[in-house]
Amino acid sequence: MTIQQEIFSILGIKGPVLLGEGSESQTYDYTADKVVKIYKGPVEQDNLDHLCSIYTWLSTHHLPFAVPEIYAIESHEGTVYLIEKKLAGRPISAVYAQLQMYERQRLLSNYLEAVRHLQGVVLPTQPYGSIFHAPGPSPVPYQSWRKFLRETAPLKLPQTQDDLRQEGIDVARLLEKFFQDIENAPDTPEKNFVHGDYFFGNVLVDDELEISAVLDVSWWSVVGDHLMDIAGAVMFLDLYEYVTPQEIASLTQQALALYGPEILTAIRIYGVYYSLLLSDCKLLDPAAYSWSIKRLREYMQ
Repeated sequence: MTIQQEIFSILGIKGPVLLGEGSESQTYDYTADKVVKIYKGPVEQDNLDHLCSIYTWLSTHHLPFAVPEIYAIESHEGTVYLIEKKLAGRPISAVYAQLQMYERQRLLSNYLEAVRHLQGVVLPTQPYGSIFHAPGPSPVPYQSWRKFLRETAPLKLPQTQDDLRQEGIDVARLLEKFFQDIENAPDTPEKNFVHGDYFFGNVLVDDELEISAVLDVSWWSVVGDHLMDIAGAVMFLDLYEYVTPQEIASLTQQALALYGPEILTAIRIYGVYYSLLLSDCKLLDPAAYSWSIKRLREYMQ
């Protein structure tokens, strides 16, 4: 019996139903009003406690969608799992392909409008950078958003630069171009809460195609430029084969109308940021790896 199966046995779950999966965890149905999230790797207790406080803090901002609520933090044989409130709706990724064209357009508009509400969620006293910290030294208290981008984006390269070179990417030239391009990003933007992983798999929609919940605050979440989430909402559409180029272009135009040319700069810069940090998921998440390689190749053209 695997550790995961033992957890199901402890909880009395028979015939587990997978509700969603990200790079860090899997979420399964538990009871009528609860789900269980099982982490794939180690998680620091301090970060879990911080996650609870972040969800509580977000819930005070009267957002037009629900956010997770953690009832309990448990561990079995070193594997951490959470008992969370079951939120209404289904992931957009589970319903989008079945929608008619006019329904897709409406949902995409709602999807973009929902993430815009995070612009009102600010952390003015916090430094720029990750909300959570990885094991090891204390995180750097960045006072410059550009410096955070410059120092964080290449962190995976010691492990992944050989793969990138095999993909035909000149890593040195890529970094030179990217570091120059970062000068086009704001250096001290308003300190917004940036979800950082706003894509179809983390956004729930109800039967009326309204956004009902946003899931998974994670190590992708940062204090920084709100346009990172807007850019993510647009560029992560390309993860899904059933989203057409016309639909991506349409959402890009909606974002352009709202934010002006700065959003195109954000899509370009943050596309490289995400692609470099996803360059280590070749085996774990081939779709995300393919997305990152495609982005980097386009950037270097």
